[in-house]
Amino acid sequence: MITGLHLAFPAFAFHLHLLQIGISVDVQFRPAVVFSPYEPRPALSGPGGGPTG
Repeated sequence: MITGLHLAFPAFAFHLHLLQIGISVDVQFRPAVVFSPYEPRPALSGPGGGPTG
């Protein structure tokens, strides 16, 4: 039983680790996808003196 728990816990911890990676990637990747159509235009026109002046 101890060996079964010892074998099951790393798999569970690895599953939580993959779940945490998936959440962090989803949090970091989704705003890039959502704001990518809107962000390059102000970023390119702002320093060039577009709508900001």
